[in-house]
Amino acid sequence: SLTTSISNGNITGYTWNNGNGLNTANQSSLSFTYNTENNYTVVLTAIDRFCGSFNYSESTQIYQVPVFSLGDDITLCPGMTTQIGVDQTTGYTYLWNTGATSPRIATNPLSATYILTADNHTCTNTDEISVEVLDNCLIKVPGAFTPNNDGRNDRLKAINADLATEFQFRVYNRFGQLLFATRVPTAGWDGRIKGQEADAGTYVWQLSYKHPVTGLQVFEKGTSILIR
Repeated sequence: SLTTSISNGNITGYTWNNGNGLNTANQSSLSFTYNTENNYTVVLTAIDRFCGSFNYSESTQIYQVPVFSLGDDITLCPGMTTQIGVDQTTGYTYLWNTGATSPRIATNPLSATYILTADNHTCTNTDEISVEVLDNCLIKVPGAFTPNNDGRNDRLKAINADLATEFQFRVYNRFGQLLFATRVPTAGWDGRIKGQEADAGTYVWQLSYKHPVTGLQVFEKGTSILIR
């Protein structure tokens, strides 16, 4: 936007042209808003009671506020890094909270939040992205779980499976009846059957997924004990 003004003095009438097709009459101070980056010439046509009509013009360069996104937060396995950032836009400068000044950087092998500021001739915008590095990507299912709502080991589920793809986890009772199934790596069985608490005892599970590091298809099965 651009703000401009004029002192009345001997002026009896005047018209502003914002250089983008908008004319405004007899306002001593006003602001113009531009939606497109460009060089605009603002023209003031005024009528002086003694000197008649005259024009005054001034050009100004309008810059667009950078619009960009770093995308969704990222989860990685231990030791992994990845590239984050945006494509270079001509005329923009970049500054990360790490001190880097390139539009793209490589992450560190530690969990962190990265903040990028893009600057277009002092018009700035920022975005941030969190990169979580897991402590372990060894996917396993515990041998027991305790669904007592104490916030610890309440669900039977695969551990460290956050990054697994083509994921499927199933739980059966000893008669082969399917009790629970999910394709969400972080989901698990709460120890209930149709809303009722399942009996304590041994339950069978099947797990299949594509490993996030090796890319290999894995199929495993085993048993876990429900403890009450």
